[in-house]
Amino acid sequence: TILKLANYNSLILGDEICHGTEVSSGLAILAATIERLTAARTSFVLSTHLHQVCSLIDSPVRYYHLSVIQREDLGIIYERKLKPGPGPSQ
Repeated sequence: TILKLANYNSLILGDEICHGTEVSSGLAILAATIERLTAARTSFVLSTHLHQVCSLIDSPVRYYHLSVIQREDLGIIYERKLKPGPGPSQ
C-alpha cells in the first residue's frame, strides 16, 4: 500500500525494511523499493545493513551513514555524525 500511494507529496521513513530476509532477496526487495520511490519522486529515508544495494541502484539517490570509531581499548564509539556515502560493511 505504501508503494502504491507514494507520490511527490509523500515522505517515507523505513528502518531495516528487509531485516531478517535472506540477503539476495532482501537486496532485490530494497532495490525495487528505492527504484519505485525514486520513480514516484517520493522523498524517503531508509536505513539498511545491506550496503551492496548502492551498487545496484542507478538513480540520483544519496547515501549517508552514521559514523562510528572502533578502538581496541574502548570498543565502539558512536559519533552520531551523519556522513556522506555508505558506511563500512564491518
